[in-house]
Amino acid sequence: MTYSAKWLRRAINHQVKNWKYTVTPYLWIPNSVEGTSTVGGAPPAELDFDLSDALDLFEFGAAVRVEAWKGRFGLILDANYVDLGAEISTPGPDLDVDIKQTIIDLLLGYEVARIPTGAGGAKPRDVSIRLMGGLRYNYLKQEIEVGGGPTFGGSESWVEPVVGAQVTLDLSERWTATVRGDIGGFGVGDASDLTWNALAGFDYRAWESTSIKFGYRIYDIEYESGRGADTLGLDAQMMGPWLGVTWHFN
Repeated sequence: MTYSAKWLRRAINHQVKNWKYTVTPYLWIPNSVEGTSTVGGAPPAELDFDLSDALDLFEFGAAVRVEAWKGRFGLILDANYVDLGAEISTPGPDLDVDIKQTIIDLLLGYEVARIPTGAGGAKPRDVSIRLMGGLRYNYLKQEIEVGGGPTFGGSESWVEPVVGAQVTLDLSERWTATVRGDIGGFGVGDASDLTWNALAGFDYRAWESTSIKFGYRIYDIEYESGRGADTLGLDAQMMGPWLGVTWHFN
């Protein structure tokens, strides 16, 4: 192997080793949904479900969050999919509502501060504050079947700006608390009028390279496109517990 090849390999290894990666597959179950779903010429369908409706409402959901950090800078990919379905009684014909949504975030992160709390002895416990910003891809599909007859529906996809922040507190050598939130859309182009997330949870470092995460998430969307028979809208708030497993790679 030539000197230049050896130098290049060492340089690549050095860069890779300086990065810290986490991969977190997680499941979010929105056991409470409130709002309205609008499709074409069908009347707006009221969405109002609580925990007792969760099993009938929730059909499938999956998500993964991947983070890569080097020093204060980071790259974040967060993708999730949710499938909701329900039968709704109205003064007129009954409605069968099917809602599917895919959300993919691609963000840049920057740690603006890491503040020692003075606790923890040999291993100080810190408070970390990170800012995030980037783009969010949304795919929304809604279908409403009216009284077992005609089906109205369609799908839309759009890309919107999103900004957010995260605060993490080391509680002990194994326990960490996290609060994270973001907001996006802002009516830019074809984007939603507004979307926002709020998430709080805990991380338990069960093993050296594996953590168990759990918490609660609220997701709110205000989106509408088209007119008349082409109208597609969702104005809803979904909330529920989430559970995940994180693998750490240094």
